[in-house]
Amino acid sequence: MSQSQNNGTIELICDQVREMTVDTLIKHLNLVVDGHRYSTQGIWNVTVAASAQCQAIESAAKKLEDAPASSTVRFHIRNGLVNVTTLGSLEDSLNACLVSQLPPGICGKWHKVAMDLTLIPYHGQAAVSSSEIRRGKAKLGTTHFHCYAIAYVIKKNKCITLAFTYAQYEARDGIWTFIDYYNHRRPHQSLNYVIPYDVLVGRAEEVIQQRRKKHIIAQQRRKERRKEINKRMVG
Repeated sequence: MSQSQNNGTIELICDQVREMTVDTLIKHLNLVVDGHRYSTQGIWNVTVAASAQCQAIESAAKKLEDAPASSTVRFHIRNGLVNVTTLGSLEDSLNACLVSQLPPGICGKWHKVAMDLTLIPYHGQAAVSSSEIRRGKAKLGTTHFHCYAIAYVIKKNKCITLAFTYAQYEARDGIWTFIDYYNHRRPHQSLNYVIPYDVLVGRAEEVIQQRRKKHIIAQQRRKERRKEINKRMVG
């Protein structure tokens, strides 16, 4: 871990990030590998490398020195995690990993939380139900995707993931509806009652000015109506 001489910030190298990630996964996920040649850490090293580089496990296993074969990694992940736990329990453990690494100032305080959907290209078939797969615009040679809902906060211009969940077909429709309403139709008090999309595209001040003009016009009309009512009462 190196420290910048200019501003005192700490710079992490990729190996340190990988080691921290692997140690966190070992702590929160009950994957035990008692092999003669490979350990739990070796299995996670390949899995983390594949995930970080957006590569197949086969590619990551070939690039890492003295790494277990891809078939060995898949065997232990499948039989040590996937086949012995539910999706909900696995998500809870992974979200616990995220929470354990939250930076200071996040826990125990109120924050504005954003939510979005992330689509991961998928070239295979659904494991159990067709609701697992979302169809969408072609990307990386496929129109099939796994869909995840992610909650995060923005702090000091950095995106900090709080939690995620796998969104199947029924949940995705509700999430998209909520996101559309939240971003495009619901005025926010903290944004001077402007919708987030108008703030994003730089139209916030224009919207506020238009609202003020409408308010002034409405006030003038009310005054004119009162004058007309007063005249009729006097007459």
